[in-house]
Amino acid sequence: MLTDSAAPTLDHAPEGRGGPVAPPGRWSRSAGEFALVALYGVVLTLVLLYPISLHPATLGRSDSGDGRFGIWNVSWVARTLAVDPAHLFDANIFYPHHRTLAYSESNLGAGVLAMPGYWLTRSPFVAYTSAMLLLFVLAVIASYYLVRQVTGSRGAAAVAAVCFPFCPYVLSMTAEIQLLTTFGLPLSLLAFHRLADRPGVGRGLVLGIALAMTALCSGYYGIFAGLMVGWSALVLAVMRPLWRSPRYWTALAVGVATSALIVLPFFLPYVPLARLAAGGDYRPLSEAVLWSANWQAYLTSGADAHRWLLSLVSGWKAVLFPGFLTLVLALTGLSLAGTRAPSAAVTPGTAGHAPRRTETMTLYGSIAVLAAWLSFGPHAGLYLWLDRLLPSLFGMVHAPSRFGLVVTLALVVLAGLGVAALQARVRRPRLLAGGLCVAAALELAAVPLPAAPNPVIPDVYHSVKGLPPGPVLELPIYWRHDAWFQNTIYMLYSTAHWKPLVGGYSDYTPPDYVTMPETLSEFPTPASFAILHRLGVHYVVFHPGRYYDDTSRRVLREKLAQYRAYLRPDLVTNDAWLYEVVAWPPEP
Repeated sequence: MLTDSAAPTLDHAPEGRGGPVAPPGRWSRSAGEFALVALYGVVLTLVLLYPISLHPATLGRSDSGDGRFGIWNVSWVARTLAVDPAHLFDANIFYPHHRTLAYSESNLGAGVLAMPGYWLTRSPFVAYTSAMLLLFVLAVIASYYLVRQVTGSRGAAAVAAVCFPFCPYVLSMTAEIQLLTTFGLPLSLLAFHRLADRPGVGRGLVLGIALAMTALCSGYYGIFAGLMVGWSALVLAVMRPLWRSPRYWTALAVGVATSALIVLPFFLPYVPLARLAAGGDYRPLSEAVLWSANWQAYLTSGADAHRWLLSLVSGWKAVLFPGFLTLVLALTGLSLAGTRAPSAAVTPGTAGHAPRRTETMTLYGSIAVLAAWLSFGPHAGLYLWLDRLLPSLFGMVHAPSRFGLVVTLALVVLAGLGVAALQARVRRPRLLAGGLCVAAALELAAVPLPAAPNPVIPDVYHSVKGLPPGPVLELPIYWRHDAWFQNTIYMLYSTAHWKPLVGGYSDYTPPDYVTMPETLSEFPTPASFAILHRLGVHYVVFHPGRYYDDTSRRVLREKLAQYRAYLRPDLVTNDAWLYEVVAWPPEP
């Protein structure tokens, strides 16, 4: 177990002519601590994400539309960043439209993490799962160092490194990889706290990089991190007070400018959709009402130890219960951390330093309250006010319930204060911290994690890969709103060839794809041939098993026989038929 002593940080190292000087061996000890924390994160991830963690190629979340979309998305980024980065946002869906990656979360951060797994195996499933596992390890590391920075206790940090990364909300979102990039939230706050402790341009740059990384991993979490850092900057400016410090405001300005400069090139493809959001056309406020939290959500969890709670609540709209241990420790932190521990020596900036304890309780207590208020959406008031104040920003936050993750993070930091306060009152603080780590893991575990066997990509797609360049139409195409997500299976299959697809699935749908797919679903017909001719589509893949019934399959065979002069079968298997358009019938 990592030591629980309230060790000073580099902020309190002795001064030299060039600034702070690390004590002898400091950097080697820091590297050793980081290695232990990373190993701790690996072990927790392997255990709490079982069985996916041990079977990345064969088990995953391909059983849902969100899961298949994420697998395609992450694989596209991992592949295209290496072979054609200039066309990264020109994803292979909704042909002939461009910048289609911007129709939803781009998942750039997860795609970067997926690159080693993708290029070593060329498996989209390994790409997704390897990125997912790395994200949990990074969340453990970031949570640890945030709470260590705030409390000075390694034991408290180790407990927090379980409670936040593996909270019920996160473990319920394994099919949506952008919501697993939680490491950016504690990382951004860590960078801010270090800046506030010793303002400077260098630390402003680090803060800007942390905020940019968070935004590039998840637009939601980028907004959350910006709001938390902005609020923290105001609170600490008043409490310390730092409002009189030009270095403080200069460092913050450097952070904001750095973040904006890094994010701006990747945000430009989203500008047209941001304009729609500002006009209320893309994601209306009624959608935010639909995806707002209710009080039942804060009693809902998928952890094995919490299943009995589900029998007490009904109608929950999200999974936001932070865990009993987190709640108890947070309350302990609020009640005990304000009193001086019986231990003699304290280090400024740690849990034993009264002014900083009060500051931490005030800051993270207010963050928890405000985030909970926002999570209840427009009807609660605060979200509606901010939406009117910042329509372009909040127009992209169509699920206010996700602010519940910020509530959990704030409670985990307060729980860190509780652990530090308890450690100062017991004779074996390391044993206490170790026991709390085990208790947290047992409480939050949902093992085995929900998973499904990954599908086998049909052999026909290897033939598609060998064809000359050109878009592909997959049939049956799903055009009804309630079945639209089923197009993700074709997106997943396209990872075998990466040719453009006529169709797709995303948060935003181009206007012409509202009506055109209905006509294409009847292919082959004169009207559907005319559309393919206009688009320059020569390849069609039929999935007979996905047609609705025997009658529709019989009609399909009859139409293929009727148009055999225009369609040539290149490969026919039990699960897929590959046809090539060799001529065009007269247009209607």
